[in-house]
Formats: sequence, C-alpha cells, structure tokens
Amino acid sequence: MTRLSIASRWRKAAAIALTLGLVAGCGMSPMRTGADPAEVSRLKAQAERSTTGLVNVVVTHGTAKNLSELVSAGFDVWGVEGKRVKGSANAASLETIQRLNLPVESFRSLGNSFDKGYKTTEQIEADLKALAAKYPDMTKLEDFGDSWEKTQGKTGHDLFVLKIGRGNTASKPGVIFLGNHHAREIVTPEIVLNIAHMLLEGYGKDPEITAYVDSRDIWLAPTVNPDGHVHAEQGANQRKNTNVVTGGKRRIGVDLNRNYGYKWNNGGASSDPENDTFMGVSAFSEPETQAIKQLVGSRKFAFLMTYHSFSNLILW
Repeated sequence: MTRLSIASRWRKAAAIALTLGLVAGCGMSPMRTGADPAEVSRLKAQAERSTTGLVNVVVTHGTAKNLSELVSAGFDVWGVEGKRVKGSANAASLETIQRLNLPVESFRSLGNSFDKGYKTTEQIEADLKALAAKYPDMTKLEDFGDSWEKTQGKTGHDLFVLKIGRGNTASKPGVIFLGNHHAREIVTPEIVLNIAHMLLEGYGKDPEITAYVDSRDIWLAPTVNPDGHVHAEQGANQRKNTNVVTGGKRRIGVDLNRNYGYKWNNGGASSDPENDTFMGVSAFSEPETQAIKQLVGSRKFAFLMTYHSFSNLILW
C-alpha cells in the first residue's frame, strides 16, 4: 500500500467521523454551566399550574451543602447520581436553584401507578386478621389507635399491631417493628408482614425461629399511615398522612416520621405545610404518632425498628 493511499484513507475516515459527529450532535444543546433564567421561569410557571405545585426536574448540584439547601427549600429528592439529582421542585426550591446558579432541566415522568403485586391497606388488614385467626395460641391482634381521617369522622382506618409470643410474654424482652411511616414507601408493610409469616409459619419447624418466638415478645405494626397508603394506591405521590386541616392543601398532610417529640423542630424538617417533610404544628400533633407513643410507652422495649425504603437507612 502506498503512502498516498494510506493518507487518502485516513482523510476519508476523518471525514466520515466528522460527519457522524455532526449528525449525532444535531439538535443537542451544549451543557450549561449555570441556571438559565428563562428555563427557571418556565419551570416556575409549570409548577404553579400543577395541582401539586411541583415540577419534575434534574439539577446538577455543586456540593452537599447545595443539596441540603434544595431539600430545605422543599425539593423532593427521588435519586442522586453523582452530581445530578432528580426529583420534584416547588417554587421555593426553584428560587434556590436560581440563587445558587445550578443547571436545571425538566424531565418527563412516567407517572405513578400502584403495582398490584403489593397489598392494599384493605389487604394488609385482612392478612393480619387471617394470621390472628389461624394462630390464636401465638398471636393477639390489637387496634391501638385511629388514622387522621377516622378521627375526623371520615372512613379512615384503625391502626393494628400483631403481637406474637408464647406463654407469659410480659416477662420477656420486647421488640417492635413499624412500617409505612411514609405512604409511598409501599414495600415496608410487606417486610413487616413477611416477618409475621416467617415467625408463625416457621414456628416448630425452624429451631432458630422457634427460639425467637419462645424467648421474646414481638410486636408488628405493618402500616402506621394507612390513609396515606390508600392515596398511594390511587396513584398519588403521597409521602405524608392525609391531614388537610393543619397539613398542606396541595401537598397534603404531615410527615409522621418528623412529628415525634425527640428533637422536633431541631433541623431536618420543614415548617412549611406544603413541604413533604412538614413536621406538623407541634410534636405529636397527629393521631398516628400519638397512638405510636402510647403503644411504645405501654411496655419497656429492648429494641425498636422502623422500615423505610428511601435513603438506604435502617432506623432503630
């Protein structure tokens, strides 16, 4: 092969690569280094038209402090990949994005739907009742309180705890597991129910499970936010309970996990009723957290765990 033909082929290859690059890049906008005021204005208008006051966006945040400011302003984080965070922004968090000069763009959500593989609130209650009926010598099902809607004279729901143990359980170490503080975290009631099935169905068959049941007093409350769970079943992006009196009007409710008395109003929560981390008007303002306080205070527990399917956290 001659030197000329080699050079000719390289020129052709370069020309093809350039053409492909131009075609592939056609219509692509260069990556922004800061917030586009026109885009932020458009997103604000879109959020205002929304029934929830939110718009779905992807933000490139500079530091962890930037991300904390966004969350404090009401940004609902769905996920973080490196410096890009995807979630729902309200007017206040869009103002923060503009102030911090962070690149932002909208994205089209696939929408919310309820996977029929998960149990509804009605099915959760039915499963608890079926277990209590099937294992009467090992279980006791108790109604330990009411949901917000039930306290308002609406349909609402009871709060149920399934107690598992053998013999005089009062003299044994107590452990309690709670699920579904946040309505849309629909896998968490399933975890607590699976524990109940594992313990009851494995008793007398698995030595370790048998020892657990014989030596402990085990309490299981799959959902402490049944009203919110119902809203999630209907496709709502619901995190809080359904308090529409002191909670938000567009983003209804109170964040039950931030309504407890310990370090209430001491950071990590919002005083804005429209925020998804709204802590309520006072500690234990919600009937659900009042009921849990009374339940947990009814005996001395050695261990308590609450299940959450966001942030990869185990809270105990």
